[in-house]
Amino acid sequence: MDFRVNFKRVFAIGGVFLIAYLAFIYYINNEGESANKSPVKSDYTCQRKEPYKLEPEFERARSLRNQRREQWGDKMDYSWFNCINVVYKDLPEEEGLFYFDKNASIQNLTIYVDTGYKSSDDLLTSILLEHEFAHVGQFISQITTGKETPCFESEASAFYSQLLYMFKLNDEERNSINQKTTNLAQGGYDNKRMRSAVANLKELGSVANDSENYCDTKFNLNTNKEDWLDCWYSQTYSILLNYVKSDPYYQKQCN
Repeated sequence: MDFRVNFKRVFAIGGVFLIAYLAFIYYINNEGESANKSPVKSDYTCQRKEPYKLEPEFERARSLRNQRREQWGDKMDYSWFNCINVVYKDLPEEEGLFYFDKNASIQNLTIYVDTGYKSSDDLLTSILLEHEFAHVGQFISQITTGKETPCFESEASAFYSQLLYMFKLNDEERNSINQKTTNLAQGGYDNKRMRSAVANLKELGSVANDSENYCDTKFNLNTNKEDWLDCWYSQTYSILLNYVKSDPYYQKQCN
């Protein structure tokens, strides 16, 4: 997935994407509120009284993720907090993985993170966890409402969540991402998994930048913000959905 767009430029226009982000958060919150209106089956609630004991780096990354989302006004549902486990596992292809099937244990919603992330930092891990937590949320929504998200769409939405989360980071954290992508371009990172993780961040930034450039040709942001914003998140999701549909890995997983 190589969009070949300057990642740094995306974060240099934070004011524009702050508006886009707020508009899309409204959309996401409305979706979540609609799902919450459906009755939750008592058999499908987290019964654990204590959270799983995670590795310290997972605790820090999850805390960072929750803090940034709360600071931006996201509605956080902690009713499943105690049932979500995060563990290391040697994964052949994936950076992270949540088994999204009927055999998943309601009381042990396990997210697997590749052991290559042991050399990562909290920021990269939090971005990865945002993707996997999106899948956990999809699974919970499915079992509590009976509405299933199609496979390709679930992956595109998880990438979407990652991208939006990146806009919630503070300036220092965004600068850290910029430094990482610069290091990658200069041949840094001996660890294969870290190269892949940073490349993914650059590519997500490129998706946002591509959408911005496309929507600039359709609408004037200063005079037609609503249409521009609708264009931006629609185009962004479309790019991500086309990516997962054309990728052999996701074609195999969604078969």
